[in-house]
Amino acid sequence: MSNTTLIVCKTCGYDADNPDALRPGKQLYQHLSQALEQRQQQHGGQLHEITIKPFACLMACQRNCAVQYRNGTKTAYTLGDIQVTQEHIDAILDYATLYHASETGVVAYKHWPEAVKGKFIARFPPMNSINNDEDAST
Repeated sequence: MSNTTLIVCKTCGYDADNPDALRPGKQLYQHLSQALEQRQQQHGGQLHEITIKPFACLMACQRNCAVQYRNGTKTAYTLGDIQVTQEHIDAILDYATLYHASETGVVAYKHWPEAVKGKFIARFPPMNSINNDEDAST
């Protein structure tokens, strides 16, 4: 199984009145990284197939903070309106674990952590399905 990458927009939350302030996106990245590291230590390294990477602008400015789940040939998802709270951090990482375990990247709604519901912005088809005529018409 390939690695899952959680991409975090580090530029989310720019404040024109305070341009030098630590942006919420960067704070989210830092907190998610620390929380994932703690989980990896607690689970004896079982979560090393999930990594977090910062990215400068997911272009979801109207719904910041934003994250994206990516994994090889799986469906990718972008979520927004994420807050730098323990509830959202736990939910983002819990969903990453479910996403990683899924064969296609699709996680049944009944398994979604409550704090990710209503946060989905976009779904991206896996690259290997774009040329599939069956999927193109629906």
